[in-house]
Amino acid sequence: MQPDPTTERGPSDTPSVARRLVPEPAHLSTDEIYADLQLPTRSAARPYVVLNMVSTVDGKIALGGRTAGLGSRLDRSLMRRVRAAADAVMVGSATLRAEPVDFGVPEALARARVERGLPPQPLAVTISRRLDLDADAHFFQRARSGSVVFTGDAATAERVAALSDHARIE
Repeated sequence: MQPDPTTERGPSDTPSVARRLVPEPAHLSTDEIYADLQLPTRSAARPYVVLNMVSTVDGKIALGGRTAGLGSRLDRSLMRRVRAAADAVMVGSATLRAEPVDFGVPEALARARVERGLPPQPLAVTISRRLDLDADAHFFQRARSGSVVFTGDAATAERVAALSDHARIE
C-alpha cells in the first residue's frame, strides 16, 4: 500500500488516507486499513506465525546496519496495528543490539486487545544463541507485557543469570 502524497495529513504527520492497489483500487483512511484484522483463533495444537517487515525496493532490510530510516510513518502505524493483533512480537538479536526496539501498541489498540481477551501489550520475544544482549536495552526495560529470550547451549550460565532478572530465558 502506497501513501497518496496528495492526501491531507493528520496531526502526527501520518497520511490520513492511503491508496490501496489490490484487490481493487480504493482510498482508505489509516484507521480502515487493518480495522478488521482478525488473526485465527489461538490453538495450542496449531500455532502460527505472521510476518510483517519493511525493506527497500531492492530488498535491503537495513541501512548502515539499522532499520531506522526504512518505511514511512504510515508503515510504522500499520505495523503497530498488526502487532496489536498478535500474542507476541519477535525481533532478531542483532536488531536489538543495533537500535532501541519498542513492541508497545498505542493505548486505543491496547484497550481493543483487552476487549478481545488479550493482555494490553504483546509479549516481546527474541532469539539469541549466546545471550550477548545488554540487560539495560530498551527491549528489556520497556517490554510492557514481559520479555522472553530463546537460547541454546552456547549461552553461558553467567549470561543466563545476567538476563534472568529482565526476561524469561528459555
